[in-house]
Amino acid sequence: MRIGLARPDIASVIEAAQAAARSDAAAAGRWPNPTLELQHESVPGALGSATERTYLLSQQFDLSGKRGIRKNAANERVLAAAFDGDQRRQDIAAAIRRRFYEVLYRRELVAATRAWDSRMAPIAATVQKLHKGGEVAGYDKRRMELERATAQARLRAEQADYDKAWQQLAALLGAGAAQATPSGELLPPDAPPLDTLLARLDQRPQLRALERRADAHALERKAAQRGWMPDVTVGIGSKSVDSGVARDRGTVLSVSVPLPIFDRDQAGAGKAGAQADEARAEARLQRSRLEGELRGAWQQVRQLSATARDYQAQAANASDELARIAEASYRGGETGILELLDVYRATHEARMRALELSWSARQGAIELDTIVGNEKP
Repeated sequence: MRIGLARPDIASVIEAAQAAARSDAAAAGRWPNPTLELQHESVPGALGSATERTYLLSQQFDLSGKRGIRKNAANERVLAAAFDGDQRRQDIAAAIRRRFYEVLYRRELVAATRAWDSRMAPIAATVQKLHKGGEVAGYDKRRMELERATAQARLRAEQADYDKAWQQLAALLGAGAAQATPSGELLPPDAPPLDTLLARLDQRPQLRALERRADAHALERKAAQRGWMPDVTVGIGSKSVDSGVARDRGTVLSVSVPLPIFDRDQAGAGKAGAQADEARAEARLQRSRLEGELRGAWQQVRQLSATARDYQAQAANASDELARIAEASYRGGETGILELLDVYRATHEARMRALELSWSARQGAIELDTIVGNEKP
């Protein structure tokens, strides 16, 4: 999993989203650009033309503090983007873990199917030898050949599924897949106490990102509610008048204040407030949904893990013993080939069922870790 998460492409995607949020925050904190205004006016008169030139440099000032509030809102979105990145990493980690353990599961299926075919090989050789000597009927020989052909066909199918799972895992791991050797235990360890997992749920990045966005919208509403306090534009410059006879120069001061009579950003305040309420409601809905999924997954993992352990302990020993008894009975002439093949098939199916239970328990454990935001392998 660490190999997959270390891929440069993944880091680039996550960092790009956070860099965009940081750029927005930096833009929100900048002062507006000053304005340089040049006016030139020529007025004809009886004594000649009079020329006026005015140079005015103006700057807008935020006296209400809206710019600082909006900068804080943008910083909250930066934190939300960081949590989004954490959630993205955890989702990718969960996908890698699912593929990783599927490879282990498919590999065990291949081994179990190969063991099924290998166990029949000595008996098949014995049946072939006895048939040549005329000691067994041709039915036994053909029935054994059919069973082995079934086992070998299933082995090829399981091998194809394993190869597909490995290629899918390699695609997630990237260039590091060549050095990777999947190994581990298919059956997961015992799940932590439910109260421990529930306490960690509030730290899930998805929920924390929603909280940060709600805070950002609340700050935007606060800024919009100060729309009754207009920004003030102050200008300073110089003005010269040339009448053709005399030239005069003076200083120009200007102050511009919009009158917030009709538009006090009521729409902006209402929209931001609605977005804040929506984000908080979404966080509550997600929290409730995740808690339900967590409780269900926890119960499932506990039950499947216990079932898998009990089944492995009981079925594995019983199947091996049953196969040895059936082989001895067949060699002693007490049972026929059908009874022996039936035992072989039952033994194989028991092992496959044990692997299936372990795989189901592992899938549940991965889901459980994903809900609470655990990246551990």
